Amino acid sequence: RNVLTRRGTAAYEGGESIAAARALLQLRAMDAERLPVELLAPAQRLYRSRAGRLEGLAKLSEALCAALTACEADESSSKCSYSTLTAMLDAYRSRVLALLYADECTSLEPARKDVQEAFFAVLREVREVGVPTSRVREQLELVDDLLACLEVAVSAQVVHNAPALEAELRAAFGTGGQGPG
Repeated sequence: RNVLTRRGTAAYEGGESIAAARALLQLRAMDAERLPVELLAPAQRLYRSRAGRLEGLAKLSEALCAALTACEADESSSKCSYSTLTAMLDAYRSRVLALLYADECTSLEPARKDVQEAFFAVLREVREVGVPTSRVREQLELVDDLLACLEVAVSAQVVHNAPALEAELRAAFGTGGQGPG
């Protein structure tokens, strides 16, 4: 319980609504009698929102960063396939941009240019140098930072539109984790 409360409080205070909601549901599930059914639908909307998809893309980025780190560590680069790495980066770029351009209400439009420029820098560096460098990973981390900001903004809006979930999160984690839970 204490670990989940600390994790939820840190997520709530950091604006990470998805992680806070996950911790809240895990806490409530520990005591099955206290799991409010009315939280399940708003939590599902949060997980299935663009914020949830952005969180999923963050997992892909972690895998890419691990691959880049492994390639950097292998001094001979014999285990690094330039074409495979480029294909992985391009597939990730395509998924991110597809999500940003699928936004019907254009709330993500301001971030599109920044994300595209960061991806352009990543792919240009890979094509020019031929092997991954720390600069490629830094550019990819810039994309991750931009997507994390978008995730926080979108998830905050989804939670704001779900008063029951918002109230439960505030009660559980808004008082430094000292709320009911």
